[in-house]
Amino acid sequence: MSLDQETDMDVTAGPTKTRRVTLWALVAAGAGAVSMAAALVAFGPEAGRTVGGWVLIGAFAVVGIVMSVHDVRDRLLPDLLTLPLAAGLFTAVWTLSLGTGDVMAGLIATGAALALAIVLFIGAMLGGVGAGDLKLALSVGLLTGWFGFLPPVYALVASFLLPLPYAIIGVIRRSRGAQVPDVPFGPYLVAGGLLAAVVAAIA
Repeated sequence: MSLDQETDMDVTAGPTKTRRVTLWALVAAGAGAVSMAAALVAFGPEAGRTVGGWVLIGAFAVVGIVMSVHDVRDRLLPDLLTLPLAAGLFTAVWTLSLGTGDVMAGLIATGAALALAIVLFIGAMLGGVGAGDLKLALSVGLLTGWFGFLPPVYALVASFLLPLPYAIIGVIRRSRGAQVPDVPFGPYLVAGGLLAAVVAAIA
């Protein structure tokens, strides 16, 4: 779905949707901060950092799978999922960052979130990337940026490389007259983020 179409749907949803998104974003933000604080108290700064990183991955994976199914089925990444996830990851990352004394890690993650969002905003202007993908990029940047400068780059590259086999097959089949449905970008962005974060966490 195009950026303009998704924006129009958001505008027509009205204040009720805005209140729901805000409420769930606040709940997610609180949950993110509390869960990371609990990890730091239970395991200490060093082990808590490692455990917290895996909790970030797990939370992103659960919500990301739900978003991917929604995107494939409805061609839409709803604000009710993308924005609370970003809020939860933001407070979780900064709770870990401040709790371990590694402020730079929080700055890198925040910078990565903004950088990926800017890249996908440019992609949205060129077509092919929706507003939901742009909002999801915030979470991908926060997750992968927690593990350093390079994982966000790997995540972005992977998210563009993963669809290539399907795209190539689609081009061949369309050339033979077959109808091949397009697959939205959201699931690949989720997969790229998870792949980069898991590899970084293991390494």
